[in-house]
Amino acid sequence: MGRYVKSKKEENQLPKMLGVVKQGDKLIFSVAVPNASACTLKLYSKIDINIIKEISMKKSFRFGNIFSASVPESEVSSVLGYRYEAFGKEFIDPYAPRILGREQYGMIPYVKGEREGRLQGLLGAWDTSEYSLDEDEPLCHSYSDLILYKLHVRGFTKSDDSKVRHKGTYKGIIEKIPYFKELGINALFFMPFVEFNERMEPTPLLSELPYAASEYQNKVRFSYQDSKADCKLNFWGYTTDSFYFAPKSSYASNPDDASNEMKQMIKKLHENGIEVLMDMNFPREMDVLCMIDCLRYWAHHYHIDGFRTNVEDSIQQLFAKDPYLVGIKLFTTHWNTDAIYGRETVPRKKMLADYNDGFLIDVRRFLKGDEGQIGHIMERIRSNPEKSGVINYIADHNGFTLADVYAYDCKHNEANKEGNRDGTDFNYSWNCGVEGDTNRRKINELRLQMIKNAWLLLFLSQGTPMILQGDEFGNSQEGNNNAYCQDNSMGWVSWSGKKKQKELFSFVKQLIHFRKAHPVLHNVRELSGLDILSCGCPDISYHGSKAWYPDHSHSSRTLGVLLHGAFALKDKTTSDASCYIAMNAHWEEHSFALPSFHINTEWKLVLSSKEEKLLDEKREGKIGYKTSVVVPARTIQVFLCESVK
Repeated sequence: MGRYVKSKKEENQLPKMLGVVKQGDKLIFSVAVPNASACTLKLYSKIDINIIKEISMKKSFRFGNIFSASVPESEVSSVLGYRYEAFGKEFIDPYAPRILGREQYGMIPYVKGEREGRLQGLLGAWDTSEYSLDEDEPLCHSYSDLILYKLHVRGFTKSDDSKVRHKGTYKGIIEKIPYFKELGINALFFMPFVEFNERMEPTPLLSELPYAASEYQNKVRFSYQDSKADCKLNFWGYTTDSFYFAPKSSYASNPDDASNEMKQMIKKLHENGIEVLMDMNFPREMDVLCMIDCLRYWAHHYHIDGFRTNVEDSIQQLFAKDPYLVGIKLFTTHWNTDAIYGRETVPRKKMLADYNDGFLIDVRRFLKGDEGQIGHIMERIRSNPEKSGVINYIADHNGFTLADVYAYDCKHNEANKEGNRDGTDFNYSWNCGVEGDTNRRKINELRLQMIKNAWLLLFLSQGTPMILQGDEFGNSQEGNNNAYCQDNSMGWVSWSGKKKQKELFSFVKQLIHFRKAHPVLHNVRELSGLDILSCGCPDISYHGSKAWYPDHSHSSRTLGVLLHGAFALKDKTTSDASCYIAMNAHWEEHSFALPSFHINTEWKLVLSSKEEKLLDEKREGKIGYKTSVVVPARTIQVFLCESVK
């Protein structure tokens, strides 16, 4: 067949995209199969899951390597799903917007008929959802205002103490919207919820064909069992055995209605001012065009606000330059923004963001008391690039939870049954004197203090903060730093911790509110350390036991940071208060000289990781003019400069 279609009739039949698309009163099935001379579409009956129609695509309209078939909508009323066959082998459409056979989480896949019959394996199907997102509006929060919360659809509400009706589902997330609002969250970052294979064994009915989207899936022929077999589960969903255009059906309260439930979840979150971002784990062998199609599809069809992807730099640049994805947030390990925008061009709004463990490592090492960390912390607090955002976090799904960082020196992954060899050995953690749970009051008080220190550094830094699910009330994974296969109480969020750690939860809420109330903590532009306003003080400055003289020595474990409020406006005319952060990561107390301002101002202690008596004679938390303070060991304290009437 030639490169160009010759007739208007054929042109009208050309597919708008791969997969299944409704055009008028017809469904257009399209699939790319390189080097094939023919392809067959097989339609399966709803009643008994037998093939009721085979359509040879050899003589159907074709363009390049794309085979297409047009089926009147009236002829598919009795059809449940479809497969393709080429080179004598069946395969599932990698662009299928719905996958049948994985409705029961963790079970061997099969499709059951309405009356009789059972088909082992999977079928592709088309999206029949009726829930409309037409009136849904994008939120597009700026990175400076974003409060990210990373979570797992199933693990977030699967526990019996989650107090939701639809546990482990999209609807369960909807039920938790009041909780997100109470905490102050305005963006949810979901671990994968595409239709991935949670069973750590090959997916049935994938061909050995190198067709466009799924070379990475072509590994196998399969044997089946009729009952659930013992099988290790990939709970997280970071697997290459996935269908990237279909929402995970077992995450829906009604698996046959997964698309509607996901759309409803997204719309409800948007109505409450909460963005939706998703982690998209593309395999290395996946076709680049398929990756771009995938991101476009989720952005358009489901109104996803952003993605984190894991591909190499050259492909990331294609994502960033794609005109369809303009206005969509994109996370990756590191962006080469000069290659994307040019050296001189600054984007009108930052949509790209660096997402890596740099902040996590530096903050954990500093708080643990490691030497040589002052320079790193100075940069982490200030970092807010001109052309891209930076995502700061102190715990991610891959590693210790924040509570475990200060309860375990070593990983304890025995439950994964890999001889404790899996997971990173570099946790930068400190058990505060006892490994694991303890009833010793002093140890638990110190652990709480260290956790508060971490929270303070997270929310007092200029980059975008991200919370790992449950960290706000001390969720633990019992020292497992690689709970990828733990679909149980270890991998699920334990909501009983919210009652046990009321003080921590209240502290985190207060801290989020404090950050939002003070733009000096989340400036739109990157701070320079210069006095560009000629107000007598730079936008950010560093201090030590003597004001304006930070201790840069290798053994230093103390740092004072002044954020000048004149450089951040609370409204069009009112400047923010200046903020001073005194950080003592040493095991001894240290004094800090607070920088002096105008004579009619004084410092007020507003936040502390260690509950102490008020630090001045007035016993009102006010430090006064030209006063130094003594900060207890392993403590961070925050002061605001206020006018005196």
